[in-house]
Amino acid sequence: MTTNYGAVNKVINFSVDGSATRPRRTVVTIAKCNECHVSLSLHGENRNQIEQCVLCHNPNENDKAFRPATAGAPQAVNFAQMIHKIHTGEDLVAQGGSLTIFGFGGSTNDFTEVRFPGDRRDCSTCHVNSSEQLPLDAGLLNVDDQRGYITPVGPITSACTGCHATEAAASHALANTTRLGESCAVCHGPNGEFSINRMHAR
Repeated sequence: MTTNYGAVNKVINFSVDGSATRPRRTVVTIAKCNECHVSLSLHGENRNQIEQCVLCHNPNENDKAFRPATAGAPQAVNFAQMIHKIHTGEDLVAQGGSLTIFGFGGSTNDFTEVRFPGDRRDCSTCHVNSSEQLPLDAGLLNVDDQRGYITPVGPITSACTGCHATEAAASHALANTTRLGESCAVCHGPNGEFSINRMHAR
């Protein structure tokens, strides 16, 4: 009998080009995850820190390597969009969407029956440091979202349409994105008429 234990790995930030290092922005923490999941660890218990998750679950990654050709375009697995969609679960279906990710060993992971036990309007359930507020940091990458309405899609649109998954929401975001970028913060920023706090008020 073999027993595996997932260790907590040390995270060290380093530069590959000699530029000054700076830690990644902290959006969510594993401690927040564990308030519901108790001891969240995936992929053989070795992925138990957000700093590890985002290495693979990045804007350029999808499930193409594992998705059968008959299952259509690859599913984006960018962390923000994926986590929002997983926690939207069954509500995705009501909005005309879905989320099935093909993984290692040919596993089929259908998240459309997930029922979030809280109120998704309360961003602080998962987010820290008011990281859900706009604008987001400059320089974030667009997301390769071949199953979405828009691809590549801006980082704000990708995150927000993880929950607001209708075609109309995507169209609204597209209409407010130009070659200069996303203009979401104009209306949805902290002082905007349709700020996140106001629109998510319970």
